[in-house]
Amino acid sequence: MNLRERVIYGLGAFILTATATAGCRSPEENLPSGYTRRVCNNISASFPAPSEWHIKEEQGGETRACFITKERIISGGVYETGFSVNAIPGISRKRNMSASEFARKFAREVGGQNSNPEERYKPPFRFYQEVATVSVPQLGRSSRVIYAGVGNDEADLAYLITFEAPVSNWSSNEGIGRVMIGGARFNPKFSGTLQSPK
Repeated sequence: MNLRERVIYGLGAFILTATATAGCRSPEENLPSGYTRRVCNNISASFPAPSEWHIKEEQGGETRACFITKERIISGGVYETGFSVNAIPGISRKRNMSASEFARKFAREVGGQNSNPEERYKPPFRFYQEVATVSVPQLGRSSRVIYAGVGNDEADLAYLITFEAPVSNWSSNEGIGRVMIGGARFNPKFSGTLQSPK
């Protein structure tokens, strides 16, 4: 999948097991060995990630995206193992629902009709999570994906998060994805109006 397809794909699905706090790094933070806190300036958020992984920020219209990937993202935006987060402002205006309803709706769509995604609440954020296996026809393989939806109704902003890896490598990468998602930090005042990254 290229980056644009991943941004669009990410709009349809979610998972999260994190608590949110403002800021990027606290001095007392204990990250796993080999991890650093990676800052995504364009979405005012940060995530723990393996130190050698690559980061890329993008913007398409009002939606801002950040990618943290094992493989360097080459032209066309292809990677196999990695994390993406999309920040979408103005949800109530665009979708006629709150940001948290939007996050929950898409988490349910990933899990199917009878899905009841896990919900966590730490004001002002609501988190929803689901896991799925998806086919990636462009790469000729299946991936296991953690999907997260995070809604901030006060800022009218939703974060859509995915962590994916090929099914064949899932057991060695799932823990990385859970650390990245579990250590997510979002700025509760961010509403999607920062300047575009240079």
